[in-house]
Amino acid sequence: PERFLPLAAGSYIQLKDGDSFSVGDISFLCLGPESAEVTGENNADSLNVRMDYGKTSFMITGDYVHDALNVRHPDEIRDIDVLIFPHHGLKPFYISKNIINKMNSSIVLLTARNGAAVREFCNVVNTLQASVYSSPHDGNIVLVSNGICLETYLQAEPGQFPVVN
Repeated sequence: PERFLPLAAGSYIQLKDGDSFSVGDISFLCLGPESAEVTGENNADSLNVRMDYGKTSFMITGDYVHDALNVRHPDEIRDIDVLIFPHHGLKPFYISKNIINKMNSSIVLLTARNGAAVREFCNVVNTLQASVYSSPHDGNIVLVSNGICLETYLQAEPGQFPVVN
């Protein structure tokens, strides 16, 4: 973190597995990596964060979702409404069918630019009844939730949605 200091505002916090905090009505839970020691290897150091807002759950993952999550956090990875996978790109990636099936997401957002990698991921999630969107194909994707209902907007334009303070 020293290379990012001094921060313009706030403070740097190294999240580790099991850390939780809230911002307003949104709760956050860090689900990995297993160790807070940074190895410099993107996959091993990837954060996985679950967010809950009302009855809506989101999971943002790194490139690597280890099967150990199924042992350490079986309830926390179950029935995730929205899976945002991954935030580092899509290839190489690792997430098992077992974890995907346990998440049972209804919406999957992919940020990858590689069409073949998106198809590869879709082959893994083909057992779900999920809507799969990718930013290169669907443009700016905006999810709006009031904590109960969830709406998806594709090809969203900047300024289309009001800023909520």
